[in-house]
Order: sequence, then C-alpha cells, then structure tokens
Amino acid sequence: MHSKINSRAGKFSPKEVKEFMRGLCRGLKELHSHNIMHRDIKPDNLMLRDDGTMEPVIVDFGLAADVNSDDYIFYRCGTPGYVAPEVITLARGQKIAPTCDIFSAGAIFHILLMARPLFTGSKFEEVYENNRKLNFNLRSEDYAHVDREAIDLLEKMLKVDPKERLDADGVLRHAYLARDAMLEEKMEQMSSVTSAERNARKNNIFDV
Repeated sequence: MHSKINSRAGKFSPKEVKEFMRGLCRGLKELHSHNIMHRDIKPDNLMLRDDGTMEPVIVDFGLAADVNSDDYIFYRCGTPGYVAPEVITLARGQKIAPTCDIFSAGAIFHILLMARPLFTGSKFEEVYENNRKLNFNLRSEDYAHVDREAIDLLEKMLKVDPKERLDADGVLRHAYLARDAMLEEKMEQMSSVTSAERNARKNNIFDV
C-alpha cells in the first residue's frame, strides 16, 4: 500500500477510501476477535489483494501480541507516525487494548483523506516527537473541505483515551462507511433478482 500511496501522491476517490477502510477494519475486527493486536499497522504492512481493488491484506505480524499476555516481548513498538499514544507511554507490565490498532488505522485514513501524513517531519525524530505530542488539530481550516462524516469518524478513531476510541466494529458501523456499504448490498441484491427474473423468462419458467 505504501507504493500505491506514493504513486498516487496520496490522492484517492471517496469510493476508494471507503473500500480500503472497510477492508482494513474488517481485517482488524477478525484479528481482534481472536484477541490478537497487530501493533504495527502502517501502509508498509498492508498489501492490496490485486491491482484492480483497494481491498487490503494485513501482513507482518512480527510485533503482534495476545491481548491477554501477562507481558509483551516488545512492550513499546510500532512505527513513528502511526503509533497510538498509550503504546508510546507504555511501561513494562502495563496492558494495552486492541484499539491501539484503530489509532494506527486512523493515521492511514488521514493520509487517504488529506494526501499527507497525520504527523509530519523531515526527520525520524521530528515525526516521533509530533506523534508523541499528538500534534494535530482536525478542527483547523486545513480540514474544512473534507466530508464532515469522514472527519467525525477520524476524530473517533484518533481519540487519545483508548476507552473512548471506536473499536473495529464501531468504525464499520459509522455512517461514513456503513451507508454506502448498505446501498451497495441492496444494489447487489436487486441485480441478483433482476438476473434471476431474466433467466427465468429465458427458460420460459413463467409460461403457462
């Protein structure tokens, strides 16, 4: 996904953004249902299923951890620019929740919406400091052109308190992603019914 973002200069259509975020959060929902946290969600660890789709596949589970583990081998981990605040400040023996992955997904969501990272910097250290200090403001004029529902979802994915942050299912149920998904499902159902009727007429099923 990293190369796709670079090749497109981070510019994606609303449909592509929604397709990608739905796929990512479905993957995280499945992962979290098995009490596994990835802990390093970033574009480099997401592959697209094929060139003609925006459906992501989560890869590289080297930093993944069991939610119920008594201690993490790597208790502070992740990639600056995508790390949840509770991971940055984590002390050995403390616990984190799967919603740390949602913060990271929110940072990717920001790139798809804004064509730039959530936390910027010319050097690794600058990115890390901006990430650590949570140096962003989604209420600034820079975001005035962005769909309000998208900003609302982004804010809920980037909540500082992990207990207030949406989980993967909550993201999928948010109006920004759910409305179009339901419409697409209805269109597919209508298409299936139309195809069935067409085949039935072709085969004279309705003839008396």
